[in-house]
Amino acid sequence: MEFTNISEMTTVLMDALWADLNGYGILVYLAMFSYMAGLLMKNQICLRILLLIGSSSYIGYYYLYPAEPLWGGVFSSSMIILANIIGFFRLIHSRFSFNIPATQLAIYSAMKGLEPGEFRRLIRSGTAITASADMILTQRGETTEHLYFVVSGGAYGQKKNEYFRVPANTFIGEVSFLLGCTATASVFLPKGETCIRWLKVDLKNALNRHASLERSFEALLGRDMALKVANSPP
Repeated sequence: MEFTNISEMTTVLMDALWADLNGYGILVYLAMFSYMAGLLMKNQICLRILLLIGSSSYIGYYYLYPAEPLWGGVFSSSMIILANIIGFFRLIHSRFSFNIPATQLAIYSAMKGLEPGEFRRLIRSGTAITASADMILTQRGETTEHLYFVVSGGAYGQKKNEYFRVPANTFIGEVSFLLGCTATASVFLPKGETCIRWLKVDLKNALNRHASLERSFEALLGRDMALKVANSPP
């Protein structure tokens, strides 16, 4: 089609657009605006919901608008919806704490800064241990293969000639874990108390596989060390 001037071209385009908006063609514009809005969103949940609306609109268009349904387009958009739904539920699982066991909620609350999904991944990398007798966690000047998190009661330590108590919700061996040095204090866990123990090699492998967990965990250890410095005697 040839146009003699811009006004004629504009008129034809507006008439075509109006015809689309009064029929199934509106689904294409709904899909387009949904995709555009979704890609401008920072919130991943809103983004996925808008992409779901867009893909569903395309399915409606491919099925209703042509004389014969475009089954290839319907199938392709359906696969996009399936992938989007799987990703959506994985995102929900990672962001919300509803499926963290009740026995671990107190630990999750103490590990501030970790998302629920990161917390679950971290806990899976370790082992919960209840001391059947006084249990040595670290020996000053010696290399330790583990990192610990005191869950209940607390632990007791010695550094040079000073004795001190380590409260619950505290890491033990974090300096050695971060710097690769020997333990800076001797610490033991009293009988009946509980801790979480990570083999350092396994934990580092888990952190290397998940960059967001690595960043969050290093920040968590940094806060733990800062609290120890702030609460240490002058």
